[in-house]
Amino acid sequence: MPKYLLTLRKGTLGLPDNAYLRKYTNFPVYLVEKVSDETLAVLSMQADIEPDSPVYKHQDTVPWGIRRVGALSAQRYFRGMGVKVGIIDTGIDINHVDLKANIYGGYNFVNNSGNFDDDEGHGTHVAGTVAAARNGIGVLGVAPSARLYGLKVLDSQGFGSLSNLLAAIDWAITNKLRIISLSLGSSQHSRSLELACQAAYNAGILIIASSGNDGASGCLSRVNYPAAFSTVIAVGSLNYNMTLSSFSSTGKQVELVAPGRNILSTLPGNSYGYASGTSMATPHVTGIASLIIQARPAWSNRTVRNHLMTTAYKGRLTSRSCLYGYGMASAYRAIFFRYLR
Repeated sequence: MPKYLLTLRKGTLGLPDNAYLRKYTNFPVYLVEKVSDETLAVLSMQADIEPDSPVYKHQDTVPWGIRRVGALSAQRYFRGMGVKVGIIDTGIDINHVDLKANIYGGYNFVNNSGNFDDDEGHGTHVAGTVAAARNGIGVLGVAPSARLYGLKVLDSQGFGSLSNLLAAIDWAITNKLRIISLSLGSSQHSRSLELACQAAYNAGILIIASSGNDGASGCLSRVNYPAAFSTVIAVGSLNYNMTLSSFSSTGKQVELVAPGRNILSTLPGNSYGYASGTSMATPHVTGIASLIIQARPAWSNRTVRNHLMTTAYKGRLTSRSCLYGYGMASAYRAIFFRYLR
């Protein structure tokens, strides 16, 4: 029999107490069952009547890259809780409903202020892939409980300076971040940037950067800096069908690949959208590293890096390391590695 909710407008309903399945204490609503159509017609003169209709849980949309790297299985045990991750980029939308619970601080090096809000969108997209919250809204990140720090070095046009990038790395060292994620770079080698990355690595920070979008060139390196430095994990991009994205820079410095084409993530203004690039692949690896660090907080950055390599998925990927490195970073394999030996 259908159930109905009766919202009283005036007077009393006049039904015996045993006619009600439930009376609500703080508002004049009654739940009834087994009421004839004739009775409902009479009751409608005193109350608004509606069926006891179902409600459903809201569910995060899971982008294909999150599924592909096996993050859902890993999140049953670890979600990056407490792991401090610096997003060195265009900033982060500090009010985004899917991110604000995980934003713990940052700095704007473009105009030297504490307001690191994103006025371009790139950094917010990256941040969502790392740590969009498991909150029933929007999308889900790889490590939905990681602590995000927005280090804004790129302006509203996506441009920045080497000096500001150095300042962000310096800030990350001072504030003892565990990971810095850099979906940016330059084709020009910089000795000062190399020294900054070495200092961060020596301080225990895991550095993950996009290889660049200069296109595949076999083993002739086109990997950008800072990804090309030995202290940095260089990340290339995969398509949905597990082939290398045509835009993905290649070279012997590539260590890992991850999903990077048509990736759905957060955008400023509580919105969502798709983007492609090694910039989108990099935060998948950043998120996986966050899961590993929560699982093994005493591990050094070097140990975490080695673990990412040894648990990478090779499968259908070619053995040419200058294209795919050690393979696709895998949250599933990284967390459940004991069972995969």
